[in-house]
Amino acid sequence: MRSLVRYLKEFARAHLTPVRYPPGLLRPRAPPVQSDQRALIKLAARLGPVFKQWAGRHTTYIVGHKRARRFLAEHEDKISSISVDLAPIVPGGWIRQMRGETHRHYRRILLEALQATLLAEHEAAIRAAIAGALGAVAAHPGPPEALAAFIRQQLRAAARSVMIRLFLGVPADDPLFPELSRLYDRFGPEAPVARVESGNAEAYRTIRTLMLQRVAAMPERPPAMMSALRAMVERDAVDDTSLGHVIFMVEPGYFDVCSLWRWVMKILADNPATVAEIAPVIAGGGEAAQRMVDAVGKECLRLEQSEILFKRAHQQCAIDGMRVPANSEVRVCLWEGHKDAGVFPEPFAFRPQRFLEREYSLDEYAPFGLDKHRCLGSAIVLFVTAIFVEELFARRPWQVVGDGPPVYGIYHWEPNPAFAVRLATEANAITRPSARIDRDA
Repeated sequence: MRSLVRYLKEFARAHLTPVRYPPGLLRPRAPPVQSDQRALIKLAARLGPVFKQWAGRHTTYIVGHKRARRFLAEHEDKISSISVDLAPIVPGGWIRQMRGETHRHYRRILLEALQATLLAEHEAAIRAAIAGALGAVAAHPGPPEALAAFIRQQLRAAARSVMIRLFLGVPADDPLFPELSRLYDRFGPEAPVARVESGNAEAYRTIRTLMLQRVAAMPERPPAMMSALRAMVERDAVDDTSLGHVIFMVEPGYFDVCSLWRWVMKILADNPATVAEIAPVIAGGGEAAQRMVDAVGKECLRLEQSEILFKRAHQQCAIDGMRVPANSEVRVCLWEGHKDAGVFPEPFAFRPQRFLEREYSLDEYAPFGLDKHRCLGSAIVLFVTAIFVEELFARRPWQVVGDGPPVYGIYHWEPNPAFAVRLATEANAITRPSARIDRDA
């Protein structure tokens, strides 16, 4: 009843007043974004780059990075990010929901800690985790349905080991690692926790206790490697909030990376002609190979997974002379912005070469966000995905044995659960770089 009253009020305000609102109707039914991946592109083509729809509340959609970035900058003090509420377990909540000086303080702590975590020091371990997962996939003898599930399980385990290592400084051979892995399974069993319940809170508190014990022992132990947590300790920047942030970053980090790796497998398997064209470059090694695998990762991010920024307007705002009412939602459409044919010719085609031909500004390419809440782990995502591409090319040829249309998952579109690809059981000889350059650090 309460939602119906809210809907009727919003409908009357948007359609029965002389104030200019974005075009579109506040119908009770939300746009079919979970059944039609191009639904918002179709609406933008009909209504323009700024339009409104009902998605549980009055929602303004913005298509176009430049327009969206200008809006976010102009109304920084009137809007906030919609994200998981970590306040029950982390003082001050999750960094994406912080504002003002509090956000700047904790963002600086995390950014400095991640910049101090030199990814090249971890490359051998990252590569071993990825190569081990792909080797296990290649050796799997089961039918396509079992192989599809096994791929998801192996990629998730590899991504988790990488993130626990980079953020918390616990390698896979550390006696603490199995317990941490089990606890993260409890913290977010199927996907990053959307709402903190008692079971999530209990798992988090146990992780926190274990990491406080590790922090207390750090001055007595020489640094075998630098991690985000150790960098925070060395800067005397650990408090309940910053520790909570670095613990939580592990979870969305490995879920998002695992999902991206599945998309990489799917996109490459669907584009054999392009793969045949770029494979000799990657096999040759050197700077050209590194630039190509970087481009593959960026192109996969342009095509999939980077989808929507969810914001809430706390006060009335305006965009292009149209009102965005207070207490409404704003959704910045990144996926649709990355399909702008004026910026990316043949926008739905997989063509990684485009990232070798020119640089793209934030107004054109922004898979990690547009405003001051941009993803802090972008360099990590690109680095580990480039390694994943190298190791995947070492397992050619690939044979797709299960597939289906993409499905809308808990947070974004994903390859069909039936998607499965058989990899070569013997790794090919490719020239891997002796040390990758972290271009995006």
